[in-house]
Amino acid sequence: MEKDENFGELLEKAKILDFVDDLFGISDPSGKVIFLNEKARNEFSVNELSEGEHFCYNYFNCTHLESIPKFCPANQILKEPNPHSNFYQMNTKIGEKYFILNCTPIYNGSNKLKYILHFAKDVTENVLKEKKLIHFNQILKSIRNLNQFLYLERDAEKILDQSCKILTETMDYLFAAILITSPEITSKKIFYASQDKVNLEFEPNEDSLRIFLEQEGKKRLVRFQELPKIKQKFSQFFEVFDGVKYFGIILPIAHRKENFGYLLIFSKWSEQFSTEEINLLRELADDILLSLYTIKTEREKEQIEKEIREKERFYFTLLSNLPGFVYRCKKDRYWTMEYLSDNFYKITGYKPEEVIGNKVLSFNDLIHRDHQERLWVKWQIILSKHEVFQDEYPIITKSGEIRWVFEQGCGIYDEKGKVIALEGYIVDITDRKKIEEQLKESERKYRTLFEASSDAIFLMAADSFIDCNFATLKMFECERKDIIGRAPYEFSPQYQPDGQLSRKKAINYIERAYRGEELRFEWVHKTLNGREFECEVTLNKIQIGKKVNLLAIVRDISERKPQYNEILKLAQALNSIGEAVIITDLNNNIIYVNKAFENLYGYALEEVQGKHISIIRTKDYLNNKIDEEILSNIANKTTWRGELQNRSKDGRNFWVSVTASPILGPDGNVVAAVGVAVDLTERHNWEKSLKESEEQFRTLVNSMDDIVYTLDTSHRQIGLYGRWVQNWGLKVEDFLGKTALEIFGAEEGKIHIEMQEKCLKGESLLYEWSKTLGGETYYFQTRISPLRDESGNIVGIVGIGRDITSLKKLELHLKKLLMAIEQVPVGVFVADLNGKIMFFNPAMEIFLNCNKSDCLGKHIVDIHKKLLGEKYFENYDAIWDKLKAGERWTNEINFKTKDGLEKWFRVIVYPLIENEKIFSFIGLKDDITEEKIYIQQLKEAKEKSEELNAFKNYLLMNFSHEFRTLLNGILGWSYVLMDEEYDPEIREIGGIIYQSGSRLLYTVSSIIDYSKIETGFLKPLPREFDIVDTVREFVELHKKFNPDKPVEVSFNSDFETYIVYLDEYMVRSIVSSLISNAFKFTREGKIDVKVKIEQKEKEEYAKIIVSDTGIGIPSDKIDLIWKEFYQVSQGVSREFEGQGGLD
Repeated sequence: MEKDENFGELLEKAKILDFVDDLFGISDPSGKVIFLNEKARNEFSVNELSEGEHFCYNYFNCTHLESIPKFCPANQILKEPNPHSNFYQMNTKIGEKYFILNCTPIYNGSNKLKYILHFAKDVTENVLKEKKLIHFNQILKSIRNLNQFLYLERDAEKILDQSCKILTETMDYLFAAILITSPEITSKKIFYASQDKVNLEFEPNEDSLRIFLEQEGKKRLVRFQELPKIKQKFSQFFEVFDGVKYFGIILPIAHRKENFGYLLIFSKWSEQFSTEEINLLRELADDILLSLYTIKTEREKEQIEKEIREKERFYFTLLSNLPGFVYRCKKDRYWTMEYLSDNFYKITGYKPEEVIGNKVLSFNDLIHRDHQERLWVKWQIILSKHEVFQDEYPIITKSGEIRWVFEQGCGIYDEKGKVIALEGYIVDITDRKKIEEQLKESERKYRTLFEASSDAIFLMAADSFIDCNFATLKMFECERKDIIGRAPYEFSPQYQPDGQLSRKKAINYIERAYRGEELRFEWVHKTLNGREFECEVTLNKIQIGKKVNLLAIVRDISERKPQYNEILKLAQALNSIGEAVIITDLNNNIIYVNKAFENLYGYALEEVQGKHISIIRTKDYLNNKIDEEILSNIANKTTWRGELQNRSKDGRNFWVSVTASPILGPDGNVVAAVGVAVDLTERHNWEKSLKESEEQFRTLVNSMDDIVYTLDTSHRQIGLYGRWVQNWGLKVEDFLGKTALEIFGAEEGKIHIEMQEKCLKGESLLYEWSKTLGGETYYFQTRISPLRDESGNIVGIVGIGRDITSLKKLELHLKKLLMAIEQVPVGVFVADLNGKIMFFNPAMEIFLNCNKSDCLGKHIVDIHKKLLGEKYFENYDAIWDKLKAGERWTNEINFKTKDGLEKWFRVIVYPLIENEKIFSFIGLKDDITEEKIYIQQLKEAKEKSEELNAFKNYLLMNFSHEFRTLLNGILGWSYVLMDEEYDPEIREIGGIIYQSGSRLLYTVSSIIDYSKIETGFLKPLPREFDIVDTVREFVELHKKFNPDKPVEVSFNSDFETYIVYLDEYMVRSIVSSLISNAFKFTREGKIDVKVKIEQKEKEEYAKIIVSDTGIGIPSDKIDLIWKEFYQVSQGVSREFEGQGGLD
């Protein structure tokens, strides 16, 4: 390009820009760079420019512009040369730095483009701060959202999953994971989430990076957990992937002794986490910790409450099941009760509340009069020693009965050792007292029987006699000193009849008895004088206190032995009898049993011979009364018949029918008894089954809410069952023996009688009837059938009545609901699980243009295809699967009718669920055609409005640009005129031009800023600056511009300096406007400017106050200050410059 004569002058002036911090360059109309200032050359590492080799977009990186125009502005200027377009501004990135790039074309007098000026201001710090601020805002919003979720959620796994998702989805981290070390929270150890596609600035999406970070993150967490506790503080680190560092951080989710786990995060920023970000993440970790701690605490609380409830239940059960009662009383003469457990009533007959506080009577009144003073004195002595007291004494119950109680308790003492109460336990020992008396009486009685017995009775320790009765001394013809301490075989011959030595055989019996066998055998003894006699011996082990002894009963059978031998000979003939036969002596000891007995009971003859008949009795029939009754009959020579429960050798219990008869000797006296036992097991089993069947039937009928009744042939009630009677508060006896006419009256009873007459002729009937009670009508359903005997004759009626009032009411409700569905203008249909139509209302008929009868039972798709066509059902299977999964399906359908009209319908289909199972589907169809037309009209109007507004802002901004271009020229030449050295008039004219142009430039700049705000182009760029110094500067500046104005100006501040973090340009504009307005609208008087620091909610705010004595604003015009381009002096008489509003 051929450089003109002004180019050198332009370069000279441009060299001044070598001292500024911005990048500056000049290019020719083709975009080739012809000048770079020193800052730009250093930034681009350029020493000398090679002419024609580099274009402006090579240096200023136009290919990375974030806004239109997409490429270098020089190209745009060349394509559309316009002398009125003099300013282009956009953001760009050069290397790792961010810049605001301004491109201004320079034209000559012929409106031909001469040069393009490029200014690039470094805004890297502000951009990064803005991005960080956005990131922090995301974190803060996410923390708030997470806090709301944590506050409501009580599922630990959902909390941990959601926390990881919020960190990656909302806070824009690459990867987040939480490792849980506390199994009390969850059994799952690691929770994590990562972005599906990692979106890095100026980098492609990398799925492999996501996988890498997931693997490394999990490894880091596991290694961190293995560190000693003292080293488990937050840790920053980085992982390298394809040569790029990705920074991560691990934060413990812990507080003091509570350690739940660790939080790991990978950031997308290529730098370490800042202190502010770490603090926010710590806050997030603390929130998770608090939530987990709350869950743990609630679980522990629930467990403690459960244990407390269990202990309360245990103590309540314990107190309820104790045989006595627990008490707490005062130490006074009345033993004034403060607490009594429920069992107090069972023992005394008084309710606890009658005695507590001596309301009806005192506890001392219950104690027998003979023991009141004794207990008072005894208790005082024991309490003074701080010992436990216990005693037995009688009380008088509410019924007047005297009962004995045992009391044990202790004193409750205060810090000074003074008794403040007594607590203890009292149990009823009346039965024990009675038993003790009975034992004493029994001991006297049995001692008498022991001495009065005709049989010899003696006690043995080991193999020696230690006690015996008088009959023993008589039988062995000796004195007591002759037998005590000696062995039984010493009063026996050397050999027994079977040839065994008496000593050896006796020792064998003794050893067997000590092992627990109950022995009955025959023995030959001899008296002290040597006379031998046959006897029957019963030998058993008994325990007296802690000592184990043997009890022997010896009966002399020398005289009856021959008779027993005769009986045995006769008994051999009984082996051929099919029933069990048993022969006993007059003491019920077994002499003989036949083969049938052995088969039934499992005992051989030698196993039971000599033993008592009780060996075959069950515990329930070990009854002396039965034995006495049988023996009494035998003694009176009569037969005893009855049923007994017996026991076989293998422990089986069974019932037998027993016939016991006496056996008479030659002299006519009873010498034995014979019994015949018939097994009743089969008959009893049948009877038991019948009884259980009847009981089951009765239980079933009585548990029915229906009423079951029976009538005889005269229509009278003979049976009434079921809970219906109790539910209605009726009594069975009020119905038995009565007819329906007597129960319901003539009019209502006639209906039942007529039905019963038909039933007695063989019909089974079902009918409904109603009855009005207390103004409310109840409905019933009755089924009656003939009751027949074994011959098939009708002997009565059985009926079942059921209350169907609720069903009737439901039926009425369903009718009303169906009527409502039939009348709504919205189409309603119901389909089964296979998609077949079960119901639809008239509105649906109109929509489908078909009759209900033609569509019911058909598939919903087949019906709609005719109307809508095939394309609407391409995804039918997916929709149907969604509905079967329990989800709702909503869609809007657009189609054209046969008349060519466009129609819109909204369709909603959702499943009907009962007992957690889907049983059908319901659909709603609503015509939304008019709604769609209205929405479309609104949308078009909105778009048109936005288009007009955008055009207005564009027109205003370009108009303002044109003004500023001219003003820049005017101000430049006015500045030249003001430097005129020789002509004062010219300097004055230049000053006037400069002052007027400056005002106009200020107005135009305000309009541009307003347009930028309207279009969203103006973005705040905050930085730190001194607000006090800024306000002071503008006060002094306006005082300088208005030296002749009769206005007193003052400035005051609470601080000499106060640093704020704001967009300085915007603040300066606001302050300038406020102070300028004060000077503009105040002809004379006073202007006060103050900077005050105020504290609100723990935060400090700088407050700028500008007050003046100017024209003021009427109260009815206050709201107009927010209106653009408006002044109070609006109209033809407007006398103040400015664009209006808060300009």
